Amino acid sequence: MGFCMTQTSHDRLLIIDFGSQVTQLIARRLRELNVYCEIHPYQNVTDAFLAEFAPKAVIFSGGPDSVTREGSPRPPQSVYELGVPILGICYGQQVMMQDLGGLVEGGKITGGGGTAEFGRAWVTPTEERIDLLTGWFLDAREQVWMSHGDHVSRLAPGFAVYGTSPNAPFAITADLARNFYAVQFHPEVHHTPNGKTLYENFVRLAGFGGESIGITWDIVPRLIVNGIIFKWAFAAFDTPLFYLAVNYLKKKFPEETAALDDEELRDA
Repeated sequence: MGFCMTQTSHDRLLIIDFGSQVTQLIARRLRELNVYCEIHPYQNVTDAFLAEFAPKAVIFSGGPDSVTREGSPRPPQSVYELGVPILGICYGQQVMMQDLGGLVEGGKITGGGGTAEFGRAWVTPTEERIDLLTGWFLDAREQVWMSHGDHVSRLAPGFAVYGTSPNAPFAITADLARNFYAVQFHPEVHHTPNGKTLYENFVRLAGFGGESIGITWDIVPRLIVNGIIFKWAFAAFDTPLFYLAVNYLKKKFPEETAALDDEELRDA
């Protein structure tokens, strides 16, 4: 499980992990935007989990499997009934299409009509622009990183296409009425230079404020416990290590750290 922080822990974004090697990068991009998120493997995301977690938005990660395979990783159908924005990435896009009435087919790597893409690709916009793509296509096309064999061959009802690539006619899709968005590429990797902007647009559409965490070096002296200053934790305050250290200190030294409640840390 991975963590990211915002000013308030009441608004949470859920990343459902389908096994992508770069899921942690999604969390990193969100952390850079000061959005609190948690990564949970798809096996653990049940109806009960969703009800308790109550995410403000959901992201489906990529993954190595094929949605055309029986028993392939899926989220519970109730995720689509939460009424919150969802963003599907690569395999996550294909999951959304397959679950919601579209069609995904196996990719063709060589020969005429190839649909698989691995590496850099260029996406061009359709005529209609949407808020998810604010700041995109300023130079007519965007460089992205593709890594898919299967491809969406028919959109799910309610979805429309807003960006295409040579081998992915549905590279960017959305159902605006439900705030469902899906892209075939990976915005989180540096090979998609403008990917952070897409995530920024998504979290803004989801209603996250994006205010700074505000944790700085001046609070290090406040964590002096028995003469030990945990500078190593604060040097990496935007990582899970920081939060593990804080929780450890609170449990190990409850009296000395009584004043270090979560609200104080966030507002420091």
